[in-house]
Amino acid sequence: MTISLKTTEWFAKADHDLRAAEIIMGDEEPPTDTVCFHCQQAVEKYLKGYLVQQRISFPKTHDVDFLLEQCIKFNSAFEEIRSLVAYVSEYAIEPRYPADMPIVYSFAEAKGALDIAKQIKLFVIEKI
Repeated sequence: MTISLKTTEWFAKADHDLRAAEIIMGDEEPPTDTVCFHCQQAVEKYLKGYLVQQRISFPKTHDVDFLLEQCIKFNSAFEEIRSLVAYVSEYAIEPRYPADMPIVYSFAEAKGALDIAKQIKLFVIEKI
């Protein structure tokens, strides 16, 4: 199957978020909240790219759980990554804004988010 130009554009943006997360993780004291956010953004864009490729429309949203459900409706194999998507789901909003109670994301948590984003990338590309 030939990958559409729009899908390629979504994947390129996702790759940029993934690369940004990798670069930030290389810092001596990485801002882990920013890493987690970029990982969520990458996952969101890989899922959107898949949906675009399948010509499945979706509303403007940052809800990766919703996007995953749309992917599952088209291809039940996406059920396999539900727990991975759930892991990064919370990073859409929380890391971007000050909280009443500061949220601290450990290095290990940020590394986990990065590993998961990479796994999801491979999974989505395999399904195209």
